[in-house]
Amino acid sequence: MIEFKKVRESDLEVIMNWRSSRNISKYLITEVSKDMNQQKKWFDEKVRNKFPTEHWVIFLDKIPIGFISMENYIKKVKTSWGYYIGEKKYWHIGGLISAYFYNYIFFKRDKDLKKITGHYFSDHLKIRKLHQFYGCIETDVLSNHVKKDGVMHDIILMEMRKDVWLSKQDKFKSYIANFEE
Repeated sequence: MIEFKKVRESDLEVIMNWRSSRNISKYLITEVSKDMNQQKKWFDEKVRNKFPTEHWVIFLDKIPIGFISMENYIKKVKTSWGYYIGEKKYWHIGGLISAYFYNYIFFKRDKDLKKITGHYFSDHLKIRKLHQFYGCIETDVLSNHVKKDGVMHDIILMEMRKDVWLSKQDKFKSYIANFEE
């Protein structure tokens, strides 16, 4: 069973380990160091004072496997989001997270929300295909936007509109999970 629980201070070490791992950090816009003081600062500034951001740990059968965040929430208008599966042996679950999140945000959290935005590295082809599979529309490219390991990367901006998600409900309506509020 997949569930999404609010990030707690006791989660900081596992999140830090995920974020600082090469497999995850290479696709994060921000630089992450393995520094618990920085994690606590992030927690105090971004997680405790949640609005307009929210953060969850993704659990599968009570095992923490990843992280998801919702930012820039404007009720009835839009929000942005991102996630990753930090535990490599559960990467196969990653493709399902979008469906759970879209159903939660559009049908439970804010039934009037118009769209969800996000971004990804242009060379992250698996994620690009995943978002296209769900019906996301690429809205812009930020050329040479992020420097990682001395190389400049383009960032693709994308959005999922509610009307597009509604048209896919025959396939995805059963992807319902508990999001701790």
